[in-house]
Amino acid sequence: MTQSTFRILLVDDDQEDCAILKAKFAEAQRASFIVEDVRTAIEGLAKLQESGFDAVLVDLNLENGSGLDFIAALSEHGHTLPAIMITGVVTSSQIAEAHDAGAVQILSKDKINSESIDIITTMAVQTANASTVPAKLLAISRMM
Repeated sequence: MTQSTFRILLVDDDQEDCAILKAKFAEAQRASFIVEDVRTAIEGLAKLQESGFDAVLVDLNLENGSGLDFIAALSEHGHTLPAIMITGVVTSSQIAEAHDAGAVQILSKDKINSESIDIITTMAVQTANASTVPAKLLAISRMM
C-alpha cells in the first residue's frame, strides 16, 4: 500500500517545540509528512499564500498573537484546510474556544507522540477532503 504524503504548516514561536514536533512527524508510519515551520501568524498566512498545504498546526499562544485568531483568519483569507491547535495544557474552555475558532482538533504538546500526530493529522486531512467528521477522530482527541 502506498503511503500518502501530506504537507503540513507548523506555526509555533518556540523553535525547540518545532524541532520536536517535526521529529515526531518524521517518525510517523501511516503517512509521510513534509513539515514547514514559521514563528508568527503573519508568516503563517504569507506561507499559505505561496504554497499549498494539506493542514496547519498552530500553537495556541504565539508571541505576537493568538493561535485562535490565526485560525479565524484562515477562513477570512479563503483557506479551507484543517487547522489543529496545539498547546502546553489543554483545558475544557480551550477545547470549546478552539472548535469555535474553526480548529478540527486540539492537542496537548506533552502528550503528542509520532503515532497520535500521525493519526490525528491524517484523519483531519482526510476529513477535510471528505467533508465529514468521523467519530473515531473525536474519540481519539478525548484520549489526548
